[in-house]
Amino acid sequence: MFAKELSLNDSEVASDKGWNLVGNPYQSWYNIHKLNFTAPITVRNVSNNTYEAYSIIDDDYALAPNQAFFVQCPDGTDNISFPLDG
Repeated sequence: MFAKELSLNDSEVASDKGWNLVGNPYQSWYNIHKLNFTAPITVRNVSNNTYEAYSIIDDDYALAPNQAFFVQCPDGTDNISFPLDG
């Protein structure tokens, strides 16, 4: 399992607080349902030049090998981990 520490990145504005850039650490596709994390992830849609949010609970999405994504660190959470079975 790979774990990544997340920074709190304090801000006076709640919507700006706790953002972290993370990436799929594996050289294979990774199903977001297997992440040990509860908040949505935000990925860049290169073809539309936009950002899209995906719920780890409700959405079917697989991260490409080494694909970067943003997470907003929820209160009480200090890391995100990628179990091998993803």
